[in-house]
Amino acid sequence: MKSTYATIMRLALPVMIGMLTQTFINLFDVAMVGRLGADAKTGLAALGVGIITLWVFGGAFNAISVGILSLVTRRFGEKNYDRAGEVLFVGIVMAVILGTTVSAVGYTISKPLFALLTSNRVVAVEGAKFIRVRFVGLFPFLIIVVYKAFFDATGKTWVYMYIAIIMNIMNVVLSYGMILGHLGMPRLGVEGAGISATASSFAGALLIILYSFRKRYRAFNIYRSKGVSLKIVKEIIRISYPASIAAVLTTMGFEAFIVISGTIDVVTQAATTILTQLASLTFLPLLGFGTAAATMVGQSLGSGRPDEAQGYADSSIKLAAGIMAVMALAFICMPRHVIGLFTDTPGVLAEGSKALIIYSLALVFEGIGIVASQSLFGAGYTKYVMYVDVSLHWLVFVPLSYVLGVVAGLKIVGLWLSADTYIFLLSAFMFIGLKRGKWKLLKL
Repeated sequence: MKSTYATIMRLALPVMIGMLTQTFINLFDVAMVGRLGADAKTGLAALGVGIITLWVFGGAFNAISVGILSLVTRRFGEKNYDRAGEVLFVGIVMAVILGTTVSAVGYTISKPLFALLTSNRVVAVEGAKFIRVRFVGLFPFLIIVVYKAFFDATGKTWVYMYIAIIMNIMNVVLSYGMILGHLGMPRLGVEGAGISATASSFAGALLIILYSFRKRYRAFNIYRSKGVSLKIVKEIIRISYPASIAAVLTTMGFEAFIVISGTIDVVTQAATTILTQLASLTFLPLLGFGTAAATMVGQSLGSGRPDEAQGYADSSIKLAAGIMAVMALAFICMPRHVIGLFTDTPGVLAEGSKALIIYSLALVFEGIGIVASQSLFGAGYTKYVMYVDVSLHWLVFVPLSYVLGVVAGLKIVGLWLSADTYIFLLSAFMFIGLKRGKWKLLKL
């Protein structure tokens, strides 16, 4: 048991640090935009809608990492390194094609798209400036995603950690300068946040590509492929498409959540933007334990040890739940201090503090649900996760947000009570799916 926990922590800690560092890019942008004075409220609203919109597009194609990780972990568990490298090569080609397409389309539709997402003219103008530049950054983002899936699957989770730290340092300097007009840079506000994040992504993509040429990865023959295997393309798509559908529809659910908050008032939407980004701070570290579980579940299944796979999943859930309990306690004890890190606007600070307390009540369950779903992803059992998550988003989360927040007049309290309800149900269904064990019989 000790060795199981040690393995999970060895894999999870670098992912947690890397994810926290990457999340800090968005959180730092929120903090800087929150200090734009009179422009802070509209800036935060534009940033919130923009980031969620990017998640819709990025999440759809990010899902190819699920198929790559599942296939590479199985091949790695079988010690078939050449085929593992071939999966990465195919993933790179897919990322280049998809990344180029979505960046070009996104850049073109940014203005009319944002006009549909908000009725506030200023928010629409500022948001379009931000999202136009960030769409360009989806190309390097997808490149990073593919390489990260490969390195995570082979147990080298620390590779992305170092890349993310470098990206974050670069983003902090550029964001501080471009958003607020410091360090001799122009004051670009929300648009500056987009430029700094995109520039950081390009730097990260270059670094992770260069790292793959190290001598230790020659056994995988990544770049010696004679062509793109259509069989592997189909396998990646078959495993990934449920995750892609889930990513799009659930992210659209979160975007609807942000839009609903905007129908209440700008203060509620600004506070919800901060809470959504703070939620990503709690969500992404869970992907550390989830990635560790997915990696070891896939490798254990590849080497013919399904019971060992179950053990890794269960142990990862226990560790995640424990950490989330500590985080929840900290948030409940000092909500104003936490929200105060991102804004000094009194109304936003007050509303955000109330919402943070409510959200904290569901953090332990969030840990259970996320890690269980990532374990199922590692096994390639993606359809179950898709059906559950999409159903809960559109049958529970979104309609309940409107009913409690708008119809019942509970405003931000109603919004985050609906979020808690969604998290409770998600954790229950994912835990049941994991314990049923049908994923152990899946052949890849």
